[in-house]
Amino acid sequence: MRRHKTITISIPEDLIEYLDKKISQINRSSYEETNRSQYIRLLIKKDMAAITAGKTSPPEGTEDLALSDLDYYNSLLDLGGYKR
Repeated sequence: MRRHKTITISIPEDLIEYLDKKISQINRSSYEETNRSQYIRLLIKKDMAAITAGKTSPPEGTEDLALSDLDYYNSLLDLGGYKR
């Protein structure tokens, strides 16, 4: 049985809205419930890498995720065996 830990962090309001949009986008996709947390981490890591590289991208609408980004995440999910 898995053990879960709960943590509390302080997140700026604009980041909460951004994460909420990303989670809504994932909920509408075809990924299984158990894969959502992994997919969210992939989205956040890629976005944070873009920020640290100096190029900030505005939060995307739920329908505006670029095809290249979808291909990138799909390939990661395929490699990790997370895709249905």
